[in-house]
Amino acid sequence: MWRIIDISGEGYTLRIKNKNLQISKESSPEISTSVCLDDINSIITHGNRNMFSEELLSALSENCIPLTICDEKHLPKGMLLSYKGNIDSAKKEEKQYLCSLPRKKQAWAIIIKAKVEAQMKLLYDTLHRREAFFLKENIKRIKSGDSTNIEAQSASVYFKALFGSHFKRKDEDENTNALLNYAYTIIRSLIARSIVAHGLNPSISIYHSNRINSFALADDLMEPLRPIADRKVLQILSDNDKAELTPEIKKELINLLKTPVNINKETYELSEACNKYIVNYYQYIERTSNSIDYPKELVDNADRSI
Repeated sequence: MWRIIDISGEGYTLRIKNKNLQISKESSPEISTSVCLDDINSIITHGNRNMFSEELLSALSENCIPLTICDEKHLPKGMLLSYKGNIDSAKKEEKQYLCSLPRKKQAWAIIIKAKVEAQMKLLYDTLHRREAFFLKENIKRIKSGDSTNIEAQSASVYFKALFGSHFKRKDEDENTNALLNYAYTIIRSLIARSIVAHGLNPSISIYHSNRINSFALADDLMEPLRPIADRKVLQILSDNDKAELTPEIKKELINLLKTPVNINKETYELSEACNKYIVNYYQYIERTSNSIDYPKELVDNADRSI
């Protein structure tokens, strides 16, 4: 199973040695860790004074391994990712540019419907049936481009039900937000890697259109997968409602890659299913399909009828 390498703290040096990633620390350079590049899904770093050799950055690009730089709130500040794509990248990028605005707006409606449906299921599974019913009714009101902003209306109810009426997503001092930000970063890097590996341009978005965001498409396509991260964070908080983002908890969140999901009527781990998801998205924008199947978490529970 592909590994996510998390670098937390200061004074680390990352370089290439014998075609492996070698990690050492300034305070004890004689001790190092070596990881085969073929085993790495992505690298996430938080901290200062960490050094990355030029040879390493080149190797990461060659192997399509994203390097995500995070701030103190564990939000991505930047990402290095290969732009070599594949042999069809020029044709696929042209299809992205030629995708009509109505088609994009309909794609965004599909994605928001998928996200709210996943949120609704998580609310039901956690016994928040009144809020789950509210989201179910909201799904019926989603229009092209989500012009009535059902996503935001649903999110307000959803997060307060899961994490308490006091909870605010933008609260910098909230431990829960640190866990969520880290989990979302894992999913974002997973989606970004799949986008580039399949020859799509990650800056050509459906909805997120910030000119300085080179991975706007990843931010679009990760939306239906956020509830998978939310469920994992809830599981962690059920054991300790004041849990902090320790190395042990990071390891638990990295296990998101192993989450069993269903896509195209088959079961995969999330890390593999994201590749299927990107293919489904491209088929939609090139008009060989009128739907976008996305990874749906498999959860054993009773009937979900609301």
